[in-house]
Amino acid sequence: MIYVKGSGRNVFSSRQVDWKRGTSAIACHYPMSTLPKDLRGVVELNPDTDTAMLYSSKSTIWPRNKDLDLGKSRFRKEYNSVLFWRNGSLDIKVPIKYRPKSNSSVIQGSMKVGLAVDGDLGASKLVEGFFTSNSGVSELDSGALVSLVKKSISGRLNSMLDGLDEDNLREPEARSMANEQAKQHLSSLLGDTGIVVKDLKFLWKKTGGEKLGQMKATLERRKDVIDTKLEEQAIDRLRKSGNMEQLEKHRSEAIATEFLEEDRTRKDIARLRRKAEVEEAEQEMDLNRSVHEGQSKITEVEFEEKVEDLRHQGKISREMSELELTKARIEAELARKEAETEIDSQSKDRDIDRIVKAALSLQGSVSEEAIVDLLKPEGDAGGSYHFSDVINSETHSDLEQGLYTASEIDGFISELERMTKNPGNSKERLSDIWAGLGVFHRHRGNKAGSMDEAIDKALKFNDSNPIAMKCRMDYLWNRHPQQFLPGKLERFGGQLKEIESLLDGLVEHEGVEESDKSEMRVRHRKCLKSLSMDEDEGAHWKSKMESKYGLEI
Repeated sequence: MIYVKGSGRNVFSSRQVDWKRGTSAIACHYPMSTLPKDLRGVVELNPDTDTAMLYSSKSTIWPRNKDLDLGKSRFRKEYNSVLFWRNGSLDIKVPIKYRPKSNSSVIQGSMKVGLAVDGDLGASKLVEGFFTSNSGVSELDSGALVSLVKKSISGRLNSMLDGLDEDNLREPEARSMANEQAKQHLSSLLGDTGIVVKDLKFLWKKTGGEKLGQMKATLERRKDVIDTKLEEQAIDRLRKSGNMEQLEKHRSEAIATEFLEEDRTRKDIARLRRKAEVEEAEQEMDLNRSVHEGQSKITEVEFEEKVEDLRHQGKISREMSELELTKARIEAELARKEAETEIDSQSKDRDIDRIVKAALSLQGSVSEEAIVDLLKPEGDAGGSYHFSDVINSETHSDLEQGLYTASEIDGFISELERMTKNPGNSKERLSDIWAGLGVFHRHRGNKAGSMDEAIDKALKFNDSNPIAMKCRMDYLWNRHPQQFLPGKLERFGGQLKEIESLLDGLVEHEGVEESDKSEMRVRHRKCLKSLSMDEDEGAHWKSKMESKYGLEI
């Protein structure tokens, strides 16, 4: 027998294996009867970071410095299952959407959470709770943790973040209080699972108001630059036109007048301090008028020259036009928000499109293309949202959580239907629009096949659209719960194959969040297991299960 010096391990012993199987798992639980092939070996266990517990008639914590060889069949027969977990914490990021009040806009961000298994007791709770209730789930990885946290906080965010709104979102004290408050809530929610919250903080995206403010500031900076260019070019034209002498004359007169008026002002102020407040105001008004009269001569000349310059400077004119159009739509959006608070919810004037057009008309004639590309839901407390805020992988979850009112959903449907008619849409854009319509129509009950029609069109323009694929998969999955029962394959075989095909594409799709993929893998395994019962094609599905997940049926 040959041994490696100092290791105490036979060189002919089983190969080294990773209990996490390449995942970011915080814990894994494997029944010995269905132990994946790639785990049948000497498990790599770091005494500082990893712990293993074996179950038979009683649970046993495996010694930290002793090899755990799952490659030996007689060893596997001694125990029913094995649990592995990491001793340290694992950081995850959970996307969240929060609506402080029914008439508030939706605030988006993420919750960064540090989670850990609560020692031996927590490990036992994981087996008795999470792994037992989620049959077929072996790994509690980062994706599964995100899914677990999402489910735990669903419908509870408002109580977790009570007191936090758009006005105090950036205040350190309010944010710190919200972080601590949410940490306590989440710790309570996860207490029975065996998982503890080590750390928690929120990261917020820019709100709609902040985005508008930033855009307005950018516009002002651009306007200043263009105004400077116009002034420089106007002066240059004055020099070339021979009017410079007249301009300098008026400028000198204005400066002299200003100096005289400033001197007089100092004397007047000394006297006015001793007079009544009304007299003081009247004197200041006279002074301002005299100064303005002195400057008006310059203004008239400069205005005439700028008008002449703009007539000959097409490029500058176009830049100014584009700037005014952009400014118009920003001001229109602000006008719409102010109007919303004053307009009766039952009035037809609540129509957002007319509010926008009315606001824009104040700026002059503006084409429809100049209107901000926002979804403008109608109805009570309807806000405006950027397209990506509404049509994304979380759309259905948002609907289930009640983030949008029925009137807002109807507004989304109306606006999306209008957007489908835009000839400038790309195929990808059209696919996303129809996918969004499919999700909203599903939430409305797929009346008259409206969801099916929308999803068909979405997949026609992009056959791998993840939003459309997930919408159809979820619909088919919940349509006939009995389809996974023994003896139902003949009736639901075609539907199961369609579900399997959708899941197969989704678990490998780059556009799907890892938290969603974890849940989809569980569904995929369940679907493959049901299809493996097929008398004719069962072998094919068994082989796919083994090759994809390392599991034998």
